[in-house]
Order: sequence, then structure tokens, then C-alpha cells
Amino acid sequence: MLEFEGTSLWKDSLASQAADPNQKARERLRVTLLDIRGRVAALVGLISAEIPGLTVHDVTHLDALWETASLIAGDGFHLTSAEAFVLGSAILLHDAAHCRAAYPGGLDEIQQTPEWRDVVAMVLRRRCDEPPSAQTLDTPPQDVIDESLPDTLRALHAKQAEHLAVIRWPGPESEDADEHLIQDADLRTYYGPLIGKIAASHWWDLVDLEHRLPPCYNAGAGLPSDWTVDPLKIACLLRVADAAHIDHRRAPRWLRTLERPAGVSGDHWRFQQRLGKPSRNADALVYTGSPFGSNETDAWWLCFDTIRMIDRELQGVDRLLEETGRPQFAINRVKAADSPERLARLLPTSGWQPVDTSLRVSDVAGLVAKLGGTRLYGNDPRVALRELIQNAADAIRARRCLPGVPEDFGLIQVGLRKNEAGIWLDVRDNGIGMGPRVLTGTLLDFGASLWRSSDMRWEHPGLMGKGLKPAGRFGIGFFSVFMLGDHVEVTSRRYDASHADTRTLEFRQGLASRPVLRDTPSDRASREGGTQVAVRLKVDPSVEGGLLFQTTTSKGSRLSLARLAAALCPTLDVSVEVADDLGRVHRVVEAGDWWSMPADGLLKRLWLDGNEKHVLTGSYMCTLEGSDGRRYGRATISTAPSFLAPGVVTTDGLRTSRLGHIAGVLLGGEIETVVRDSSIPKVPLEVLSCWATEQASLICQADEPDWFCSDTSYVPIILALGGDPGALPVVLKGSKGITVSALSKMLHVTNRVEVFQGASVEYEGDEDGVLKVEFYDDFERSEDVIFADSELPHFLSIDSIAWPQCLPGYEALPGPRTPWALLCSLVKQAWGEVVESKSVGTVGHVNGVEIRRPVVVLSKKQDE
Repeated sequence: MLEFEGTSLWKDSLASQAADPNQKARERLRVTLLDIRGRVAALVGLISAEIPGLTVHDVTHLDALWETASLIAGDGFHLTSAEAFVLGSAILLHDAAHCRAAYPGGLDEIQQTPEWRDVVAMVLRRRCDEPPSAQTLDTPPQDVIDESLPDTLRALHAKQAEHLAVIRWPGPESEDADEHLIQDADLRTYYGPLIGKIAASHWWDLVDLEHRLPPCYNAGAGLPSDWTVDPLKIACLLRVADAAHIDHRRAPRWLRTLERPAGVSGDHWRFQQRLGKPSRNADALVYTGSPFGSNETDAWWLCFDTIRMIDRELQGVDRLLEETGRPQFAINRVKAADSPERLARLLPTSGWQPVDTSLRVSDVAGLVAKLGGTRLYGNDPRVALRELIQNAADAIRARRCLPGVPEDFGLIQVGLRKNEAGIWLDVRDNGIGMGPRVLTGTLLDFGASLWRSSDMRWEHPGLMGKGLKPAGRFGIGFFSVFMLGDHVEVTSRRYDASHADTRTLEFRQGLASRPVLRDTPSDRASREGGTQVAVRLKVDPSVEGGLLFQTTTSKGSRLSLARLAAALCPTLDVSVEVADDLGRVHRVVEAGDWWSMPADGLLKRLWLDGNEKHVLTGSYMCTLEGSDGRRYGRATISTAPSFLAPGVVTTDGLRTSRLGHIAGVLLGGEIETVVRDSSIPKVPLEVLSCWATEQASLICQADEPDWFCSDTSYVPIILALGGDPGALPVVLKGSKGITVSALSKMLHVTNRVEVFQGASVEYEGDEDGVLKVEFYDDFERSEDVIFADSELPHFLSIDSIAWPQCLPGYEALPGPRTPWALLCSLVKQAWGEVVESKSVGTVGHVNGVEIRRPVVVLSKKQDE
């Protein structure tokens, strides 16, 4: 007799009964179940090799669930024999797919699942930020396969458990018959699908049980008609028994000695090894154990968290059984699960005390309001619109990963509307949409990004494996909407849900009160799936502090919503439309159009400050492209102020950093800050250098220099970017620009030069002996002094990181990086040894008054 055959649930339902009129039917179920057990024992015996470090999942764990289920249900709890057969079969199958042998096609079958591709994609993304190619996903390296298999088996095991009762395994030889876990064909055919559903249900959310399981199941062929099955009752019993089975039987000391699990797995083994079998005290499950030493604090706290999880499961199941009018289990809670101090009396510690010092947030709404609003993003309301556009773009990118959806699918619509309640901003997309689980769960989980959470594989299996690279990383962008207003409505439905499934989550008083989830009127329901976020603006968009108020050079002017939206997402791969005040719709961004649109149009799209008519033309704009055809941006060098020649870095299509001395767009890498206002261009140094040299060539070919530029103003930029200035003037001698070749010739006919280290001379007040206005209007450079810039131009800095100096190989670039360094190099080539000294010399005149400044004197060393 096996140990579990002595449990109350077994004896009441499947054991032989005295004077039993249904003996034959009962024996049939019992014999079949024991045969299934023998077959599953071989299967689950392979799990430890497939997932090293996992606590015991062999047949001893499955047998023990009869004991745990009997303890929780109580002695008087009744199962029909058919219910016991279904329960026992579901117990045997619920974890059996944690090994590749559970898949008749083996690893090849597993590798065809979307879960496999998701896990492989995540493993590869941990090693390299870029989404893996389709070829790499199809044929990953062996070490990636080895790392991905355990996580894939965990992700798939419940899904596969649903099919184990009915699938067949081909015999070992071609002439051999196929094998099934349930050999009795009639029982397999009738009960197999139900057994699979209940086995899989241990992985479902509790709220899903009632609507995903049939309400009842009549007796199968050859069984008494009153042997019905209540699927919900059996599923509840399986899930609480499985959750509650944590004791020394799952972590034998000798096996732990052999396997030596580490990390979190090691802590699971440590705490379970110390626990005795649970017992019952009234309506509570009681765990006791031997003391945890001071080196086992993490294991104790993991045990505490696990016990709290079991307590939640027991209480949730108790409520569900009560609400559905079913018999409740004898146990509905875990003793001392609410207090570490109380639990320590049952699970003692040695040399330390478990005082709960875990991070607490008593005012969650207040924290979110601070960290998700102006305290984080500042007072710029445009940030909120950018975050809403980002979320919409991610949803569309996700939908594009679905079968049959074109690569250019999707549209974001932005608009302002006015009604009796006020002015509203709407951002709508036709992306993948959100169901109630995400709308009321992950969306509201501050700091949790759906795209990077385990919910992603549950909600949308297969998307990560199809190359989805979402822009969202931090899970806080949505909360920036409350910078704009307190009344927010999020209306959404999944792409695959019905029109009637559209739901609206409404925040009526910001984060100060609980949101309300309500049905959406049919006239406002999404017709093709997707999401709309609507916020009632607390500040009129046209006044100071409003969304469209100009805060910089043209302060007091109104920015159009169309121009703002385009400037925030200038390189987006999703089309954006904006409705103006008259309801007219304008396509402000066409997906990926920035690569080919006129250069002047791109610069105007980037513009956010000042009057757009002053924006310079992009005469020299060209694409930064590597030898492999990969493109990194589209830009031109500019010596104009940034408000006249806007240059930005974009990541995932959205504006992040502002660039100096470069007009146009460079594509950025990963966002450096939570605020999403900083990213480093990802263009490689060799591509950047070639582009800078090409810019020099284009400028040389122009009929005349840009009206805003002095003769040598381009060269410091070109040199700093690793480029060759070619025939451009590199220094000034008096008012005349001198090229490299002319400078080299000059140095061969002289043996001394005076150099002012700078391209311009600044006014120094009364010491200059002239008025400031005279100085800047009438200053003339001395013809005897060379003016050479010695400072690197400022392009972009993020904290202590300066670009392009941060690029790999920058310090090793051949050649000088400033005009001064170039001059010194040419001097050395012409003269050999050079004597350098400092002096004060006349660098220019203002209406006959000498202007004197420190200079460097370079002299050719004379032979002694």
C-alpha cells in the first residue's frame, strides 16, 4: 500500500469499500490512476536534470499532494470517485511538462513555440541590447540554448500540461504502438481534456477559474450517473495543495549536498529543508521548523514570503468557494502569516530577530505624484505628451509583430477638443490594446514596464521573440499625464477582443482617489482595437505653463500642436496625425519619412524655439552611413546658434538630447535617464569621421560660406569629430583665413610666429581703453598674429560624459583635434625642434587703440 492511499480523500473515494455496488467502476478508476502514476513517475524523474536547482518535483512530491489536500479539505470533505480520479490525474500532470520528454517532438517541438523564441530573445538581449536577428533566433549558440531551456520549460509547463492527458508518444520502434499516459481509451477521451484544463489551471489567476472551467461535468461511460465532477472545486483543491506543499520532503539534505543549489534556488532548499510537515489548528495551516542561523536570513525571509503567498491562496479560494455556493475547505489561512515576529515563534531563528524592515510606502499616491510628475520631469508639460506618444508607438510596434500585420501599420492621433468640462488632450493609437488585466494591473504598477515584465509572456506570448524592441523601460511614463491634469480617462481594448470589450479606466481626481473601471459607451468604443488617453488640461494650453506656450526665445507666443507633436517625435517609425482647432487633420510625421524629406523640412520639424522663418537651410545635410549600409543619422555641421540650426539626438524616434554644432538628427542609444532627456549618439567613430570629412568637402564646394559663419568656424568642429578639413581655412592671420597647405608654405619661410589661442577676442572692460560697443563694432585683428582655436567645441554632455570624446578609440585617433594642435603639428613638421614661450602681444586694434592679450610665441630652435 502506497502512503497516499491512507489519506482521507483517497479512502473516501477510490479505496475498496465494503459491500460496494460500484466496486468494478471504482476499481477501474483506481487501477487506471495508479498506472498513470507509474508512467508519470518516469517522466517527472527527468526534471532535475533539465532544470538544475529546482526543488524536488518527482513522484514523491505528487504523492504528498494527496496528504496536503486531505489536510486542507478536512476529514468530512467528500469527493466522488470520478472527482478523485480527475484530481489525482491533474496532480500527476500539473508539473510533468518541466522536461523535454513531455513533448513528443523533444527539443525541436519546444523550439517551435513562441515561448522559446521569447526566452531566447530575452537571453540574447541581456548579452546585447539590440534585438536579435531572425537567424540568431532560429539557430542560437549552444550556450544560449542551454540557458534558455529551463526558463522555457517553466513558461510552457502549464500550457503543455493541458495536453498531456491526450497526446501520444510514438513507440521506440517504428512497428511499436503509440503510447499514452492514460491507457484506458474511453477515460482518456472523455476525461482527458478536463484533466488537462485542471492541471493547467494551477498556473492561472484565481479569478480565471470560474469562467475558464466548465460549471459541471457529468459521469463518463460505464460510471454511475451520480459520479459527477465539479471542476472548480477540484481546481481549487489542486492549487492550494500544490502551493502549500513546502517541507523537508521537497529538499532532502543528501540531495542538496549532491546538487548544491545556489542563489534563490539555494534559499528555497534551505528553508524547505528546515520545515516539518504542516499541521492543522482550527481553520489554520501551521508550519513549524528548526532554527534558522544568522547565515540563513535570506532563506527565512523567502520562507515568510512563501507562507504569505500560501495564505493569500487559501483566503482567495475560500472566498471563491463561498461566493459560488460550494463547500469550503476546513483550512482557509496560514497561522502567523501576517507577522514575521509571530511566525518566528513557529519557525525560530538563532542569533538574530526577523524584524520587518522592508521598504514601505505609506502614501503610494503621493510618491507616484512626486516621482511620476513635476518632481521628476520638471515643469515642462511637453514631457507628458512625449511619453503618451511613446506608449502609443510601443503598442503599435507590438501589434506589428502579429502575423499578417504590415510593417508600416499603425497610426497615432493627437488632438485638442473643448467641451463644457474644459479643454482635453487626446492621444489615440490602434496598437495592441490592453485587456482588464493590464489596464488595472501593470498599467497602475508604478515602476513596472509591461514590455519588460513576466506579464508580457503571459499576455502576449511570442512578441519578444519576433524582435519587439519597446521604447518603454521604466514603467513610469504613463504617470506623467497627471502633470497635465487630474481627470484622466484611459479607454482600451485588445486587438483580438470584441467591440463590446472596450473598457475605460477613469481617474476623476488624479491619484488622490481610486480609479474606476467602467464599460465604454458604444459610440466611444474602439472599432479596431487600441488605446485612447484623454486628459482634461488644468492649464489652458496657450497661457504660461500651458502645453503650447513658448517658454524660450519667443516667450509669449503660441506653438501649434502639430509643430509640437512633430518636434517631439521627429524620427518616429509610426505615422502621427494632429487635428487642429478647426478639426482639420494634418499628417505631421509619416513613418520613417525623415530619411528622405527635404533637408529644410527636417530642420523645421526639429524646431521648437524662436521663429521658424529664421531656421537655416540644410545645404550640406547628408546621411551618416556605415560601410555595411547601416544608417546612424542625417545631419549637417553648423556654426549657427542651436535655435537657428536645431540638432537633436533621438532614441526610438523620440527627441532626447540637444546637439551643439550639428543640425539635424543623430540616432541615440539606450536612454541614460528615467526622464528620457538624455542619450548618446550611437554612430561609430569611423562613420562620424568620414561624415565630418565629407562635410568639409561639401562646404569647400559651396559658392560662398554660410552667412552666419566666419572663415574658420567650421574647422574646429570638423577636427573635433575626427574629420579632415581639406581645403577649408584652419586658422586666421589677421582677417584672412589660411588653409593647411598655405600655412605649411608660410612656415617654411619664417622661423617665428605669435599665436592667440582662440578664434575671437573678448572684451576685458576698462583695461582695453575703449567702450564695449566700440570693441565689438570696430575690432580689427592684427596681421602679425595667428588666431587658432585651442578648445574642443561642445557637442553634448550627459553628467560627466562628453561626446564624442567618450567614443571608443577617440583618444587614439590619428591627427590633431583642434586648430591649435594642427598648427603645432605643422610647425614641428616644418621646423623640427620648436621653442615655445608665453608673452603679451598686440592682437588687434580698435580705432587706433592697441588691444593686448596673452599670446604663445613659437620659434624655430636655432643651431648652436
